[in-house]
Amino acid sequence: MPSKDPLPSKENTIFKKILKCYEVKQYRQGLKLCKHILSNPKFSEHGETLAMKGLILNCLSRKEEAYDHVKRG
Repeated sequence: MPSKDPLPSKENTIFKKILKCYEVKQYRQGLKLCKHILSNPKFSEHGETLAMKGLILNCLSRKEEAYDHVKRG
């Protein structure tokens, strides 16, 4: 389910890069991009970004942290 507040175009572009990084298994780069979006107080609880961060963390074998992010997302 999409978030109530859509991301502005700059952050939306970054989010699309996160998806691309996930698809090509560039998990570290994707994690950095997630951090970039989530560090902004306006988007610190953006559900889709939290969920993607959880998926990436799961692929990096950080399961407990991953489940927490996916639940929050």
